[in-house]
Amino acid sequence: MKLKRTAAKATLVGALSIPAPGNPAPPGRDFLPPPGHGGPLPRDAVAPMWAPPAPPPPFWAPWLPVTWNTELKAWGVWWNGSFQTL
Repeated sequence: MKLKRTAAKATLVGALSIPAPGNPAPPGRDFLPPPGHGGPLPRDAVAPMWAPPAPPPPFWAPWLPVTWNTELKAWGVWWNGSFQTL
């Protein structure tokens, strides 16, 4: 009886440990993060020559990068999925 119980536990532990190693391949393709993890990207990273110089990041979020928005023709930051002009 004790041998059967020990064999059953060993089989259960072995079966549960199979998915533990996981997939060593990266989740994204071409060294990019998986979808939804990179944040919104600006459509045009280069500001036109006539654009004013980029302002500093906002005081309430100094870690956000300041980007040029080609549709609004303004500098701003992406915050919670929307573009906030500066």
